[in-house]
Amino acid sequence: MDQQPRYSQEGITLWHPEDWTLAREARPGEQVVSITSPSTCFWTLMVFLDRPDANEVLATAIESYESEYDQLDVYPAKAKVCGQVALARDVEFFCYDLTNTAQIRVIQTDRLTVLVLCQSSDEEWDEFEPILKRITASLDLDETVLAADSFRLLDDDDLLPNAMDEDGLIEDLETTEE
Repeated sequence: MDQQPRYSQEGITLWHPEDWTLAREARPGEQVVSITSPSTCFWTLMVFLDRPDANEVLATAIESYESEYDQLDVYPAKAKVCGQVALARDVEFFCYDLTNTAQIRVIQTDRLTVLVLCQSSDEEWDEFEPILKRITASLDLDETVLAADSFRLLDDDDLLPNAMDEDGLIEDLETTEE
């Protein structure tokens, strides 16, 4: 099995199966990477640069499942993300007459808060759980790059004052000392 990372951008490096689809979304202060199997299984990483409280992130994730599914069981779990002990819960619920399992893992560092969420139907869980664990185990975060907010989307307020001329064209910003 291929051991090389298949994704390495914006301070996030991880492995995923070749036939799974990876999607990345960047929002101001947040980075999301989702990996989806050819069936119903998925793995999602959310990196929050504003460092929301890890307990609040965990509670919000559980609340989103509670609002979506009537029958839900939540169990404490033990897990690590990036070598750090995570706040961890396993969630079992019914969807379309199938039982499903989700794993929610949250860590907080001095620079960011990280949520890892994976989910699969129970009929596929035995096949996909080792793959989901491998993806999580392969995760490496370069906090220096992530904390630099290099993936931050720019809007008009991010432009330097006087960077545009009256026609809306960006001027050469080189300065010279006199």
